[in-house]
Amino acid sequence: MLTRMALLAVLMFVASCSVPTAGQSTAPTASGWSVSPTPSVARPTSEFDADQVLEVIRKEGFTVFSPEVPETGPLRAFDGLCTGSVNGRCHRVFIYDGPTRVGAIDAGIVEIINQSGKEVILQFPQYKVGDAGCCPSGEQRKHTGRMVDGKLTFTPPIPADPNNPETR
Repeated sequence: MLTRMALLAVLMFVASCSVPTAGQSTAPTASGWSVSPTPSVARPTSEFDADQVLEVIRKEGFTVFSPEVPETGPLRAFDGLCTGSVNGRCHRVFIYDGPTRVGAIDAGIVEIINQSGKEVILQFPQYKVGDAGCCPSGEQRKHTGRMVDGKLTFTPPIPADPNNPETR
């Protein structure tokens, strides 16, 4: 009986990490930041509509917890966790300039530590060799995003694997 329960638990874990069902997106990997593809669902109107943006993010397979949207300035960031993620290490930060998505940053772990409406500051924990998944021991890495000539720009630039201290 115990073996069957253990097998069932393993199957449930694997199923939550496997190929998504129709309408779900795949879990992002730590691939750095990029401009998101156009979502297949309705785009926000010319006015910023937080509820509509959150619905677009949800339909892409992410859950946004406690979205804190700055009242001033057009630049906004939302931390999305892959819906159904077992270990919580599947984040995508969605960044909007007004109603337009201008970028998305994939990382195992990322935190929006400040957003003023004109800039967004992200912080990435750094894993050293031998660190357990729960406990990154490296120095935190901070990156500030701003719109420069109509393009989202981070200083310093975000590397392809933002949680790895070996990448700069």
